[in-house]
Amino acid sequence: MQVKEQVLSQTLKPEIKSMHISSDIYFRFATTVVETKILNVNQEASEVMFDMTLPDSAFITGFTMEIGGKRYAGNVKEKEKAKKQFEEAKSRGESAGHIAAS
Repeated sequence: MQVKEQVLSQTLKPEIKSMHISSDIYFRFATTVVETKILNVNQEASEVMFDMTLPDSAFITGFTMEIGGKRYAGNVKEKEKAKKQFEEAKSRGESAGHIAAS
């Protein structure tokens, strides 16, 4: 008689290791930088959602991800094209980031 042992994969939530927010205000303009370090403790890719409320007159000027010590700067693209490219990279198991204003 053979007995098969089934091991279920346990998926843990990625851990937020730190968050740092800094702002510089110069006359009527404020520049705010949000830096978040998140550790994926799993062997497989994990998705992390990060929501932030911005004032109506604010806009995003940059997005950078650091993975394995290498920095990747984001590019501005048409909304649907950017979302499609993100979903394709995600389906291939690649590290990818997507930022959008709603």
